[in-house]
Amino acid sequence: MQFFKEKFLPNGSIVLLKGGTKKVVIYGRKQLLMVEEPV
Repeated sequence: MQFFKEKFLPNGSIVLLKGGTKKVVIYGRKQLLMVEEPV
C-alpha cells in the first residue's frame, strides 16, 4: 500500500504541471468521459 501513497496525490492538492505557469487543483481521480454514440 505504500506504493500508492508515493504515486498519487490526495484530492485537493495544488500542483504546478511541468512547463506550466498556472497552478491546478486535483479534485478527482479515475474520471471517465461518457459519450453517446450516434444511432
